[in-house]
Amino acid sequence: MKNKTVFIAEDNPIIAMNIKQILKNAGVKIILLFNDPNSLYNNSLSNPPDLIITELAFKNNKDTLEYYNTLCNEYHIPLIFITSHNFEDYRKRLHCPHCYFLSKPFDVDSLMGRLKNLFGDAVFK
Repeated sequence: MKNKTVFIAEDNPIIAMNIKQILKNAGVKIILLFNDPNSLYNNSLSNPPDLIITELAFKNNKDTLEYYNTLCNEYHIPLIFITSHNFEDYRKRLHCPHCYFLSKPFDVDSLMGRLKNLFGDAVFK
């Protein structure tokens, strides 16, 4: 994952830093953190990342599925959603062929498995 750029959007700073550390350990060099979906979306439009890892339902924000559908389908950015909510309803409303879901609390192996699904084993060497 040495040449990959990953954006993380998470409203819990502890979880965001945990994800960032996991990615750093996997060799990701460019990791940007956002605490709201609006900043994530705007930055993704101007500088599309290779991957977005994001909370699915942010506190004090309306439904952002339109943002995620745009990033996935028009910009072809893969998404990993991490949430404590039931994501089956969201899965039906997202029209994204390359998005994955993880339930909170998640473990490192689950996240690494999703990364391997997206990028293959070769990116970890």
